[in-house]
Amino acid sequence: MFQMTPAAYAPASKPVLATPRVQIGAQVFWVLFVVQALLVVIGATTAIRALPVLPAAAVVPDYGLVREAVLQRVNGQTLDPLVDVAAGVRAPASSVRGFSLHGQVYYYYFEGRQRFDPLSQQPSSANQARVVLRDQGGEATLVIYTLISER
Repeated sequence: MFQMTPAAYAPASKPVLATPRVQIGAQVFWVLFVVQALLVVIGATTAIRALPVLPAAAVVPDYGLVREAVLQRVNGQTLDPLVDVAAGVRAPASSVRGFSLHGQVYYYYFEGRQRFDPLSQQPSSANQARVVLRDQGGEATLVIYTLISER
């Protein structure tokens, strides 16, 4: 009997072409790493700068404390000297110049009463004021505001 090896039946194999591989050295690796890190840092910086800017103390003040401070001045519980605003007309200093509480200057007036605050003296500055509280609980409506230009 005639014996043949399986290799004799196999067709001639074509040479397998290997895909070319590029191997980078350590220097190229670190250069690419640094470039990618710079792109991440630039992207993060751009994203952070695009966020809205918040004041240092982004905590909303308790306007109930501001209201109490105004009422204490109006009722005479807190010393608030009278100042001359016109010939023969005197008003509490806080009503004319405002008062400072926790580093913020607040102004106030009562609707329907004589006013000496900055808004009554310069009505054109109404767009520069930010009303923080409007209290209608008393005999007259109390309006407390801050001037935006002072912030």
